[in-house]
Amino acid sequence: MDKFEIKDGVAIIPKGTREIPNNAFFGCSSLTTIIIPESVTNIGSRAFSDCSSLTSVVIPESIKRIGSFAFFGCSSLTSVVIPKSVKIIGNNAFDGCSSLTSIVISEGVESIKGRAFFGCSSLTNIFIPKSVTSIGEAVFGACSSLTSIVVAEGNPIYDSRDNCNAIIETATNTLIKGCSSPTSITIPNSVTSIRQFAFSRCSLLTSVFIPKNVTSIGEAAFSGCDSLTSIVVEDGNPIYDSRNNCNAIIETATNTLIQGCSSPTSFTIPSSVTSIGCGAFSGCYSLTSIVIPESVTSIEGHAFYGCFSLEIVHLPAGVSNFEIDSFKDCPNLKAIYAPKNKVDFYKEHFPADMRQLIVEEWSDLPVKA
Repeated sequence: MDKFEIKDGVAIIPKGTREIPNNAFFGCSSLTTIIIPESVTNIGSRAFSDCSSLTSVVIPESIKRIGSFAFFGCSSLTSVVIPKSVKIIGNNAFDGCSSLTSIVISEGVESIKGRAFFGCSSLTNIFIPKSVTSIGEAVFGACSSLTSIVVAEGNPIYDSRDNCNAIIETATNTLIKGCSSPTSITIPNSVTSIRQFAFSRCSLLTSVFIPKNVTSIGEAAFSGCDSLTSIVVEDGNPIYDSRNNCNAIIETATNTLIQGCSSPTSFTIPSSVTSIGCGAFSGCYSLTSIVIPESVTSIEGHAFYGCFSLEIVHLPAGVSNFEIDSFKDCPNLKAIYAPKNKVDFYKEHFPADMRQLIVEEWSDLPVKA
């Protein structure tokens, strides 16, 4: 660490230091407190990454940039104030700070890069000042306890219209980050697009209503919403529907199911669906069984990823496109039923450690090793 040291858990950074270089205290598990002198203007990439015992940091008014992954994985850090002098918060800067309950982003901050606060699972509220004019992808993704998002009035790029508890890109009417408040979300009728990961891992969210003006929904927009039991698309939506009261979002023209849920433990896929989209049931932790209808010809990657309670799957005969990771991380699977003429096909496409679970439809359940 060159001229830096740790004494009694405190990072000693000499006065006059202009920059904390990349990886300066990387992985220092004994570090609990950081006192940064006011001479420092830049915190380098991974400067304090994986300092798992770090509980306190004071960022002085002299800092202009917080580098990428600067505080990544500081899982004991509980609060942070970003001063007005900081212009850029780098990619993944506070990613994985799972104990972080309070973040103050001061007026003066201009850019928050992608995944800057990803996985801050204890964070409950966010205030975006009017000076912030750039927000990257999935900045607050997987912030599962988030119940309040407010954008300051007068922000030229973003808003939280109608007290919607979301960040909306004003010019494009794109909802880029939402939350549950406490269990549901009202998407304003003026919103036309929902960005990928917008509601990712909003674990308190139980119901979603998609207005008819929403014509674009990004990949994994509702992935990991493990309490979600109701999805309704408003009648008249030209792109999506929730036919047969199916508690899902279906892309009408392609008959692709892009988002489903468990209600409460099982799900009925409409017989008109021909494709199950990427991540469609990802993180549906309560789902215990699924019957995929004969109409389905394609099951895309991560379609049922992380369905931890899933035990029984019935697969159809007509599938020609099947991704190997469609059922990845489903540790409690007991049986995967397939038609007699399709057993070999599925055994070729499933990972080797899951092939013993594939049996001919209606035969006895195998015993999982």
